[in-house]
Amino acid sequence: MIGKDIGARTAQTLRRTAACAAFVQMQLSKITSSAIGRTVGTPRCGVQDAWLPQRHVAAPRARHTSWTSQRDVPTPRRRLAPLTTAAVILVALAPAAALAQQPSVTAVLDSSETNLGNPVQLQIVVSGASNPKPPGEIKVDGLDIRSAGVSRQYQMQNFSVSYSFTYNYTIMPMQTGTFTIPPQTVDVGGRALKTPALSLNVVDSPGRSSRRGRDDTGSVDPAKIGFVEMLLPKQVAYVGEMIPVQIRLGLNMRAPVDSLGSGMQIAGQGFTTQKMPEPRQTIETINGRSYQVFIFKTAVSPVRAGKLEIGPAEIKPVVRVSRGGQRNPSLPRDLFDDPFFNNFFNDPAFAPSVPKEINLKSDATTIEVKPLPPNAPPTFSGAVGNFTMKSDANPKKVQVGDPITVTTAITGRGNFDRVTAPALENEAGWHKYPPSDKFTQDDDVGISGTKTFETVISPKERKDKMPPLVFTFFDPV
Repeated sequence: MIGKDIGARTAQTLRRTAACAAFVQMQLSKITSSAIGRTVGTPRCGVQDAWLPQRHVAAPRARHTSWTSQRDVPTPRRRLAPLTTAAVILVALAPAAALAQQPSVTAVLDSSETNLGNPVQLQIVVSGASNPKPPGEIKVDGLDIRSAGVSRQYQMQNFSVSYSFTYNYTIMPMQTGTFTIPPQTVDVGGRALKTPALSLNVVDSPGRSSRRGRDDTGSVDPAKIGFVEMLLPKQVAYVGEMIPVQIRLGLNMRAPVDSLGSGMQIAGQGFTTQKMPEPRQTIETINGRSYQVFIFKTAVSPVRAGKLEIGPAEIKPVVRVSRGGQRNPSLPRDLFDDPFFNNFFNDPAFAPSVPKEINLKSDATTIEVKPLPPNAPPTFSGAVGNFTMKSDANPKKVQVGDPITVTTAITGRGNFDRVTAPALENEAGWHKYPPSDKFTQDDDVGISGTKTFETVISPKERKDKMPPLVFTFFDPV
């Protein structure tokens, strides 16, 4: 109803504006060149003249729209009242146009039903907003939803610009069933607008063999897709010692990788694990087959003595496997000398295919953990490794009660999380404040680097020199 009212008022206004322009043209034609001292051009619309001040100047060049003249027109001082009225009428159209462009958001699927492995397109359309923020990652169990880009549209009407943004997503069904895509939040100028919930029904692919009783990728043997190896450089260590660990994940190049799932995990108890950085990638040929190899690095630190089982290292990557059940005759029958690959890779482009999660794990490794030597000094905080220490203090001369900043750098290789600031060998006559620290690692996992401490102390009495600083650690070598 609002749209119809606005359209009627707009049409009525246009008719009045046209009548106004005709009246202006008729009146100006009666003015002779002697009345104003020069020839006067005929404006095509009154808006341009209404912008001019009440003096003889050339009008500014207007925008090239159907409402304005596309050339400069000298304007007399008189005959401005009807033109100003026309300008007021045109400007009054802007709020009405803005009223019709309130921000809105919606979401649509190009199909509400699909077959397993057949992708569906999702579109989230935002209108009436110039800078919306799209929703974050859309997660639905059983569906693989990925962004496919954004398209933008701009339209000018009645001197106002309308915006439209379309966010595209591709949905790949990973299992059958009825799925609900929950409402998604779009931030529009600080307002949170939600899309409607959508329902998607995924049915079994046509032509799938019912006697299998499982998906048409068959029973995939993970060992034929890839492998995981976990390498430890030693089998005997001390409590608290950092043991570097390298894990190699190899995936057959004929099984394209969609994702690495939740990442590499090391099972087991009785040890801590350093955070893994992003893996390094390479390509290797093993036994005549090409593998995409991901190399993960970390370190483990035993927290108790005795026999300790490390691992297995486990990961669940998502790879794409063929949906087809017929062998491609263009491929040799002895591909990989394995019937599984004759069906699994029956298309050189690996299409059509579906994502499939593969569970890969390494063997576990058992190590012997020794306890630390008894009778550790009081200054021992649990640091195990090989370290060196350098320190400096500034200023060199102070008054009683003045602060002195002591900077200490401990460099080496070991469990830096247990490296603490060195202590004063004798704190009598000194006031010590809590230290600050900063660690700079020079390897991938943080077991090698420099930890710098800044400690402020102040003398309570006259002193000739500072007492020695003490840092205690256990070197397993």
